[in-house]
Amino acid sequence: MPFFKKITNGKLEECTKKIIVFGNGGQTRTVYGYFFDEHKVEGFVVDDKYVSDQPSIGELPVHPFSKITEIYPPEQYSVLVALGFKDLNQLRQKKSEELSALGYEFVSFIDRSVRVPCQYSIGSNSIVVGHADIHEGVVIKEGVFVSSGAVLGHDSILENYSWIGSGAVLTGWVTIGDCTVLGMNVSIKQNSILGHHTLVSPNSFVKVNTPPYSSIVSEAGKLVPIDSRRLHMFAYK
Repeated sequence: MPFFKKITNGKLEECTKKIIVFGNGGQTRTVYGYFFDEHKVEGFVVDDKYVSDQPSIGELPVHPFSKITEIYPPEQYSVLVALGFKDLNQLRQKKSEELSALGYEFVSFIDRSVRVPCQYSIGSNSIVVGHADIHEGVVIKEGVFVSSGAVLGHDSILENYSWIGSGAVLTGWVTIGDCTVLGMNVSIKQNSILGHHTLVSPNSFVKVNTPPYSSIVSEAGKLVPIDSRRLHMFAYK
């Protein structure tokens, strides 16, 4: 599936401009691995002080933000912001706002491996990768990131700049608030509403609504004093 500006009810609106990506860290390189063969991607941009950290990605250059409009005029290029969830996604949101103020349009990306339904919608500057599964009636808003293997249950809503970790499962009619972060393998109970800026640690099961700025932490796995051969015998035989 190519880059696009927006999808509504399965209708794909193509992006006619060339593409640049904001970022050059680990998250950016990971995302680029999904679309490195997309011919529209021309290069990367990052804050000036970080250019030397990763001056190129693949064969494409990384340019300083101070020269972005000179090198990539906004009337010719659209942008995808591919940063991690630092500061509960507020960094991604801030950089997106700066780029928008310079006149740039945003694109979204859905990997070819993602299962998409007939009816759903996705906003600009969102990314869905790696065999994620989108069910009917899902609404993905602006700046959302959905990682590999996530399942978005029917009629769920992902508000702006939310982050869905690998293997996370949203059952039906779940609402994920703005700038909320779900860790790996999180499960969200049907009809749950998570307030904005909620942080859910990996492997947690969420069965209650949360107010804004909530933290949900699952107990870490424990090392128990049982020989693994004995445990296997009792648990699996």
